Amino acid sequence: MFIPAVSNTDGLPLYRRGVDPRNPADSLPHTSTDFRDALVEISSQAERLRTHDVLLRSSLSAVEDELFPAGHPLEEADRSRYLAALAGQVEAGPESTAEQILGGLQGYIFRAFMAQHPGATLEDFERFKAAVIRGFERGFVDARSSPALKPELAAELRHTEERVRGGLDEFFTRESERAELRAFLSRR
Repeated sequence: MFIPAVSNTDGLPLYRRGVDPRNPADSLPHTSTDFRDALVEISSQAERLRTHDVLLRSSLSAVEDELFPAGHPLEEADRSRYLAALAGQVEAGPESTAEQILGGLQGYIFRAFMAQHPGATLEDFERFKAAVIRGFERGFVDARSSPALKPELAAELRHTEERVRGGLDEFFTRESERAELRAFLSRR
């Protein structure tokens, strides 16, 4: 049986069938305006994902460059595994990006540092801290330098930076106390 659809001059149907939220086809755009709105939404989400990815990668790379110009201890500290785990994540927001940056800094980058400095002194740790901060700041400058950075994304970057700084402050305080304890115990 053939049922013709009644169309307007654009060739689009004049009717819109009922929407069933359980049917994936009902979530598809039905008009040219719906398509344009969907494209704008995808474009802005893609730009957001790209911006957060650039921030994450530039921050970690800048810190790596500060601490390990040769790069060799990074693979021993599971750098590839960490970055591969991030590749499957699609959430991009200030909180998740900050967690990912902190995860890399406190994870494989700190492990690589400790592998190179097994008897790290408080001075070694202070140099590590200064290099992490320099690299982290350089990574954020790189991420902000995009001429196409939209104001709402710039605000997200500021929020991400604040969260990372807070997390680093906690991490550095905790690890400084551990370094002081190791130094005290080694003198005994």
